[in-house]
Amino acid sequence: GQMGDALPFVELGAERAIAVAVAQGRSCAVLESQRVKCWGANDYGQLGLGDSDYRGFFASDMGEELPFLDLGVDRRVLGLAMGTWHSCAVLDTGTVRCWGYNEYGQLGIGTTDARGGTASEMGGALPGVNLGTELRAVAISAGTAHACARFDNGRVKCWGVNSYGLLGLGDETDRG
Repeated sequence: GQMGDALPFVELGAERAIAVAVAQGRSCAVLESQRVKCWGANDYGQLGLGDSDYRGFFASDMGEELPFLDLGVDRRVLGLAMGTWHSCAVLDTGTVRCWGYNEYGQLGIGTTDARGGTASEMGGALPGVNLGTELRAVAISAGTAHACARFDNGRVKCWGVNSYGLLGLGDETDRG
């Protein structure tokens, strides 16, 4: 009796979702405006809302009360991927930004510091992943503690934990 017509829709506000991504303990939706709302667990700022508060326990957390992620002024999200405790987005500029847990460099920002747990770490303060010059990301995918971007030239770059050579770089050295 819980499924079918009895299963309620997730309340996201006035806009409809055009894509969803899920990972351990959390979910995100890209809405028609190409902005993102996330809910669920948030221990490491992986919801990207500038705090570590969980969202979605109460109806009052959702809908218009659920804030949009701040990924920079007028930035639109073209792709979204979620690892176990981190998230990454491809922006309309062709750049990639990641936030959340970062023990293995999976955010690709040159440190192992988590990002997204304070408002000062998001928006324009959230660094883009340095993927090289004259490259435009068009898609993103994430694993447990790594991510890979596909570019408009059909090539791929991966970063983060590299156990078992999962970055495809011929070694087991973590990158990022």
